[in-house]
Amino acid sequence: MMRPAWAATIAPVSPGYWAMTMLRGAVEGHSGDVFRAAAVLAGLAVVRLERGLSRLRG
Repeated sequence: MMRPAWAATIAPVSPGYWAMTMLRGAVEGHSGDVFRAAAVLAGLAVVRLERGLSRLRG
């Protein structure tokens, strides 16, 4: 994959990175990659939901 070094450094911050990691792991049969990526995505979802709920609470 061709991408700048800075992009590879910050890529794990993006949920899209973890979604693609999970998809790639599923296709290649690497269950560890799938579960790790799913855990990271679930953690990111919890953080996003907490932020959204705290804004609603005022």
